[in-house]
Amino acid sequence: MKYILDIDTGIDDALALAYLISEVKKDILGITTVFGNTSLESATMNTVNILEMLELSSIPVFKGSDCAIAEDHYIQKRGSKIFHGSNGVADISLGEIVRQDNTQSAAEFIINSARKYGDNLTVIATGPLTNISKALDIDSVAIEGIKELVIMGGALVVQGNVSRVAEANFFHDAHAAKKILDSNIPLLLVGLDVSLRTLLTRDDVSDWKFGTRNQQLFYHLVDYYISAHEFVNSEAAGCALHDPLAVAIALDNSRIYKVPLKLKVLLEEDQLGRIVMDCERMEFNKQRNCSVVLDLDVKYYESKISRKLTEVLSS
Repeated sequence: MKYILDIDTGIDDALALAYLISEVKKDILGITTVFGNTSLESATMNTVNILEMLELSSIPVFKGSDCAIAEDHYIQKRGSKIFHGSNGVADISLGEIVRQDNTQSAAEFIINSARKYGDNLTVIATGPLTNISKALDIDSVAIEGIKELVIMGGALVVQGNVSRVAEANFFHDAHAAKKILDSNIPLLLVGLDVSLRTLLTRDDVSDWKFGTRNQQLFYHLVDYYISAHEFVNSEAAGCALHDPLAVAIALDNSRIYKVPLKLKVLLEEDQLGRIVMDCERMEFNKQRNCSVVLDLDVKYYESKISRKLTEVLSS
């Protein structure tokens, strides 16, 4: 199996990237970047710098969309700044991009990979789905032929995190999310229904504070992220593992409970980015358009993510 991670590199995206590297670094075709937690430029810079830190500069990075389909520019949302900082990584300077940009766009790279690897390719999206939507426009047959698109996004049976009804990635480009759920791409949604239940605590990363350079840096990222959770909710026990969980489930779905459903994304202003059952189009024997993870072995995934991150950051 080959993997592409489509990412808007903020703090939990950085953890997701490190986790993916810890498990399948030889099978990562490339990383594609998108706006979201921060600007496209910052997300790309963060991604390149993290790969450099982990001595994996050989993994190519492809820049993608700098704003949502229905918008003409990017403005960082207040929540993104609170949780990730202005630059996406707690306002810590990781350095400047030293690589030459790839000439392929993110969407082109995704499609070319889909054409080459077909159902041996899994794409994991942890940011707004704009790049995937543009790839769908280029060649729907190719991208609908991949093994799976695993999405960190949506809130089906819990409250949203940017509005009462919407999760951030779906909210930031609801039109792209709608296009993806209306397609025939094999979809697995890992949303707030489960990601809010999996936490990384200060106790989990306490050894990082005095560990390797990489562990110390990631300790500060996690500490900032936990502090943001505490600012929003004084009873927060840690930070939610949104993006790392999506990666962990894409690689190992042995401890999840998923349900096939027919869902749609709402675009009305007060419902923007909300996912609901598509009852109007659903027939008893009609194929559902996605599977949604609704339960999982919390301790299994928390322990595995914490352990693998400690390992990969120890070098």
